[in-house]
Amino acid sequence: MLQSDKTALHYSVISNTAHKIEKVAKELSAVYNASYFNEKKAKLKKEHLKKYMKQLEELINNSED
Repeated sequence: MLQSDKTALHYSVISNTAHKIEKVAKELSAVYNASYFNEKKAKLKKEHLKKYMKQLEELINNSED
């Protein structure tokens, strides 16, 4: 695999992770805006958000310049 292909794949993974963060953040917003607040669901979504944010940070830190 060419280095440029590896780099492109790496940034594709970053993009996918960022998309997951966006999706979970929207879901978390919907939980807080719902007429019935579900604390358990909110806590679960926050944990997912933290996990994806940590993954994104690691991916960015491991990016080649």
